[in-house]
Amino acid sequence: MADVNIAGMDKAAVMAALHKYSKAVGLGVLHDIGPMDVDACRMYIARYGLCTEYVGGRVMKVDLSGDTFDSWLYDRDNGRGQAQAAVDTL
Repeated sequence: MADVNIAGMDKAAVMAALHKYSKAVGLGVLHDIGPMDVDACRMYIARYGLCTEYVGGRVMKVDLSGDTFDSWLYDRDNGRGQAQAAVDTL
């Protein structure tokens, strides 16, 4: 379990980076829309909020409502250290 610091970052940009680094699992492959851009993530956040399980067929399992988020579930499904690697691209 690792907390990833996202203080002061655009939450939509964080979600877009995490989505890019995530993968479709199980039947999610049938719903995979490919990477989402920041504007698409803004629309998603406006409709569904910052706490999400799956986005566009890809596993996320993050709560981006604070200045940090627990990456354990994201990394479990997408690979160790992938959440931090995604955020580091910003």
